[in-house]
Amino acid sequence: MTPKNNSLKKLRSVLIGHVKSAESIGILMHTNPDGDALASALALQEICAEIYGQEADIILEEHAPAMFNFMETDKRTRVYHSALCYALIIILDCHEISRIGICHPLAEKADCIIAIDHHEQGDLIENAITYIDTSMASVGVIIYLLFASEIMNLPQKSATYVANMIYASILNDTDNFINSNVDARTYMVSSELMSYGMEPGYIAQMMFMNRPVNYYRFVGEVLNNIETFHDDSILLLVSSLEMLKRYRVSNEATMKMTRWIKGAIGVKVIVYIQEEKTNLFRISLRSNYYAVNKIAEMFGGGGHSKAAGCIVEGSFEYAKNAILDQLDKLMKNG
Repeated sequence: MTPKNNSLKKLRSVLIGHVKSAESIGILMHTNPDGDALASALALQEICAEIYGQEADIILEEHAPAMFNFMETDKRTRVYHSALCYALIIILDCHEISRIGICHPLAEKADCIIAIDHHEQGDLIENAITYIDTSMASVGVIIYLLFASEIMNLPQKSATYVANMIYASILNDTDNFINSNVDARTYMVSSELMSYGMEPGYIAQMMFMNRPVNYYRFVGEVLNNIETFHDDSILLLVSSLEMLKRYRVSNEATMKMTRWIKGAIGVKVIVYIQEEKTNLFRISLRSNYYAVNKIAEMFGGGGHSKAAGCIVEGSFEYAKNAILDQLDKLMKNG
């Protein structure tokens, strides 16, 4: 199955067939997983166990951020090590081998790979069964549409858990319903999730508001040092390792940073440069006007046309100038 033959019905048949017959199942996602990737994986894991009697391991490069503890990630995920091996690998919120980081040997050793994504097509994994639908607000929505009838038959506790995870995935990728990817289907799915005891207020609080005071001090400094370029149409945010240390917050404090200035008047591109290690910077790009994934792809990254990211090695000045130079070219060419 290729992205040119995006049949949800066919994907359902293929996925269920492989899940039922697999001797072992591993679920992977992109590096630095966000709320969509994690929540979708957790929902699928619960469905595999409760409906098909198949235990599926969710494998991460490192322990999930503490902000996702409400998802029970501590007991439902495991950290990668080289001895792991699975017959079936399911990759969620990603379809490129380069984006699953140190977990890539698991895909290479698997008998079958199924990749389910809603990002624009990049380099497909050879011999993988790949499903991509960029019209879906989140991968969680895809999981719900695939297994809506099964979710109805789950025990109440499991159904509520799955519903909460699907909703968390939606909140993550719609930024609490303010992104342009929100459509009628997004609201339809969210409405149906309510029948399973999903708690929208609780999920929203855990996803966006359950933070220590120092987190807000950290965000305040990032926002206080905003820079603008290209006649104020490019807005730049920056955070450093020193700032994280000074405010005694972990790296997860940098997640969703761009949401704080979304919608700023006159701004057409938001750039967030986050220092991850010495001479290594994670770049987040957001725009409703330009296909910023084209910039991310130049540096080995990817994502949606309106939201993308990449890693740049070198000094801060190099990373900053390299991204701004490419943005300047993109904006001049329309």
